[in-house]
Amino acid sequence: MMKRSLLLFVFLIPLSLFAGTEKFRLMFGENTSTSMIIGWSKKLPDLLTDPIVYYGKEDFGTDHTKYPLQATVTDFNLGKGMVNQFVRLVDLEPNTKYYFVVRDLDGNSRRYYFITLPDNPETPISIVSGGDSRATEEFVSGGPRVNANLMVSKLRPHMLIYSGDYTDFDTPLEWQRFLDDWQLTTTEDGRMFPVVHTRGNHEYIPSSIIEMFLVPHPDAYYAQTFGGNLLRIYTLNTEIAQGGAQTNWLRTDLEQNGDKTIYRFANYHRSIRPHESGKSPQEVAYQNWVPLFFQYGFQLLNEGDSHVIKATWPVRPSTEEGNDRGFIRDDVNGFVIVGEGCWGAPVRAANRTYSWTRDADSFNGYNLIFVSKEKIEVRTIKYDNAADVASVTDEDPFTLPANLDVWNPSNGDVITIFPKNVTTSAHSKNAIQINLNVFPNPAVDQTQITYNLPVAERVIIQLYDFNGKRIKTIYDRKTSAGEHTLTVDLSDVNEGNYLISVIAGSHNKGFKLSKL
Repeated sequence: MMKRSLLLFVFLIPLSLFAGTEKFRLMFGENTSTSMIIGWSKKLPDLLTDPIVYYGKEDFGTDHTKYPLQATVTDFNLGKGMVNQFVRLVDLEPNTKYYFVVRDLDGNSRRYYFITLPDNPETPISIVSGGDSRATEEFVSGGPRVNANLMVSKLRPHMLIYSGDYTDFDTPLEWQRFLDDWQLTTTEDGRMFPVVHTRGNHEYIPSSIIEMFLVPHPDAYYAQTFGGNLLRIYTLNTEIAQGGAQTNWLRTDLEQNGDKTIYRFANYHRSIRPHESGKSPQEVAYQNWVPLFFQYGFQLLNEGDSHVIKATWPVRPSTEEGNDRGFIRDDVNGFVIVGEGCWGAPVRAANRTYSWTRDADSFNGYNLIFVSKEKIEVRTIKYDNAADVASVTDEDPFTLPANLDVWNPSNGDVITIFPKNVTTSAHSKNAIQINLNVFPNPAVDQTQITYNLPVAERVIIQLYDFNGKRIKTIYDRKTSAGEHTLTVDLSDVNEGNYLISVIAGSHNKGFKLSKL
């Protein structure tokens, strides 16, 4: 029965689809530092012959015989008029280059490579985050998403977060064009980048992103940890019930893992408070998800759907006087929200703002996010000039390349976010307690910080301005267990508002300080 179905499928597919191994994509395996999923589409006559991935840490070009390791297809489907095949590589070394070729009856593919993520928070990671790349003319390749994809190859991030809406009508031809254009994210020397994938409202068939990307949950909500205990990303699905089972899963995972990483991001498609008037607020997500984001100290929410550019000040949910649509600005305890999806889709007007909106605009762009143990930096990148932008190197993705067009609105081109503690019932009994009653605050020439260590830890205390520039390191040394009071000299600091970042082991806190 399977062979008969495959023969029928062959006769129904246009001959133009009979190409070799193509349309490559890369996803994370179960452990984001030691596993990787390589996916591609291939021609139909060779369907029953499994290709082989030859790979290793040394570059042998397309000579498959010299690579020491090999793996065969573990998953395949016939989604969107393509034969989609996937290989799961496991037991890889963290923060390591792996070169590979795919060999089938037609010969060998181009030589590609990827770099596994580090497995500890001491090594920062670079992320490109965005979504909504359905082309203006859906049935041809091209348009703004070509520049968006090309810019990825120039920025060479460790990973990408994609917030949904890959095509317009979820048709086979659109998906094939999307994947053709996606090949432009691969660098000239063959580097591919793994992606965290999200279901959008234009993924009408729930199985679409599972067929294309092996998303690790049938309902497309899941969590993954990156960089050891640096970051955990919660990918949620706004196209199914936002309460019920999905919220129960989110709450349970946060109870178990919410205090185990320095940072927590949320990633979902529909904006909870859209900055475009034609989009409806997501009240169920607000009621079910937002309190958990705040309770568990999320730092960043990545949204899509509205086809505008926006960034907020740090906000928290609130019904108190001064709230605007359920949020109020809170520079100490709040989370920042960015988005809302301009990876090639038709740009709309950013015509709805709130008291806590930092900046909003309309152009083709997405976010470049640098995540380190000390802080997060978020920049919004305009990618229309991608062809003129220089490329960063694998060794240093954090130095911005020449000609990069960074959005620079009135409130500055960099959003800086600092770590913060998580105070929950599930929090570790050994959590670092940092006294927030810094005194005096406002201060003139000095202030005091009090903190308590249950065990000896290295403590780092740094002073930043609100543009993210580090002004000074106040303290950096191994500190014994017990309560400590540190006097901070501010005599050499100008008047204004600052942020003090306190890092003790893997626990962190940032709080505002005013200098008079």
